Amino acid sequence: MRDTISTKDVENVVRTGTTTVACIGKDGVVLAADKQSTAFYVSSRAERKIHKIGDHVGMTIAGSVGDAQYLVRVLRAEASLFKTMRGREITPKGVSTLLANIMHGMRYYPFMTLLLMGGYNPQNGGEIYSIDPIGGISTGEGYFGSGSGSPMALGIMEAEYKDDMPIDDCVKLCVKSIKSARARDVYTGGWGLIVAIIDKDGYREVPQDKVNKLLE
Repeated sequence: MRDTISTKDVENVVRTGTTTVACIGKDGVVLAADKQSTAFYVSSRAERKIHKIGDHVGMTIAGSVGDAQYLVRVLRAEASLFKTMRGREITPKGVSTLLANIMHGMRYYPFMTLLLMGGYNPQNGGEIYSIDPIGGISTGEGYFGSGSGSPMALGIMEAEYKDDMPIDDCVKLCVKSIKSARARDVYTGGWGLIVAIIDKDGYREVPQDKVNKLLE
């Protein structure tokens, strides 16, 4: 039980500057995030805020880096165990439910992070979920945003998102939304963006040179 807070814990808690987005496309899901983390100063311009959980599931993180990285390790282990025991992959909804249960179980000593889960389910196509610090799950309207720059990013999403968008158009929209956040939110930035696509072929990340061209 976490009943004390160290100096390192405090630093991790304030590293909250982030913009992450998730978007459902016609054939899958796109996750995107900036790379800057802050702790009263820019502590890193190359922070990884999207993590592969399984072959067809990924997660974005915002908030306390230490809390989020711990949850990534737990979910990866549980997803691998599920596949070994059941002979099939856990679904995005299954991972999200597990994560919500873990976070709700710690609601009096909460993980100080907001997480977006996205993945591909052969039966349902693309799925995205938002999990709050005490285990609430939201299913959204085809897109989500989290972090300090999310109001700006969601404004772009709200105006331009359409159902059944081709996956390449989802990539462009996610990049555009975070670019808007970078322009107005002082806590969003870093060296480029990280963008991941999850579809029937699995999890893969868009090459940085392609992302940079979209940013231009």
